[in-house]
Amino acid sequence: SEVVPSGRSELVRSGRNEVAPSGRSEVVPSGRSELVRSGRNEIARSDEQGDESDQQESAHVHVLVPAAMIAAGYAEGMPALFEPLQLRGLSLTNRIIVSPMCEYSSDGGFANDWHVVHLGSRAVGGAALVFTEATAVTPEGRISPQDLGIWSDAHIDVLSRITRFIRSQKRASGMQLAHAGRKGSTRRPWEGGGAVETDGWVPVGPTNEAFANGFPMPRALDEAEIRSITRAFAQAAQRALTAGFDVVEVHAAHGYLLHEFMSPLSNTRTDAYG
Repeated sequence: SEVVPSGRSELVRSGRNEVAPSGRSEVVPSGRSELVRSGRNEIARSDEQGDESDQQESAHVHVLVPAAMIAAGYAEGMPALFEPLQLRGLSLTNRIIVSPMCEYSSDGGFANDWHVVHLGSRAVGGAALVFTEATAVTPEGRISPQDLGIWSDAHIDVLSRITRFIRSQKRASGMQLAHAGRKGSTRRPWEGGGAVETDGWVPVGPTNEAFANGFPMPRALDEAEIRSITRAFAQAAQRALTAGFDVVEVHAAHGYLLHEFMSPLSNTRTDAYG
């Protein structure tokens, strides 16, 4: 091993991994891939065909990795953040994925300029896969009246504009399909949450039990309505494909409809869906 000075501390180099006494460690790549310098957040690129001086320069750029990960052996062979990722037939340019983020900025479920800028700027920023917010498969499946929707063919046009732009940046787009269940018909967070006083609707769920105090009382779905919502998810997935999305994600968490059916705390039904 050799001791390599690095700022205030000294790093002990052993093969590819360097462990700092301060508890940090750094991996020194050898001549290719994208490298990140701690502190200044600089990205240096070098390829296998670069000249010797380029490769010598890149050797001075270090990727900092938590020392605990080095000790656990994760650094050896661990894929880098900026390496491509293959997901079945989809090739991602890196491993950065933008998760769905509720925007509460739609009217009638339609995307608008806000969504074009919000999602498009994530693609410009370099994320390989950009997801929409939770997108309702039925009108009553929205969390709030301002949620994005995909229950109508009319929603496809503006969504297609978004996917075309994301694809122009050589990035992929994804849509999260959702149904809020008994947590629907609520005000936006900055409006205080709780039940919508005007322009609301009667939400649905496994039973007629409200999610919490201040939330609207839901109506229990019958079996035919459950099958209808199942078809709505399938139809929404087809619309997402038509709109140009590369990926769909089914939202089954956070106490929304699918999660409500999977939890014995909220699903006390005694029929085939209990």
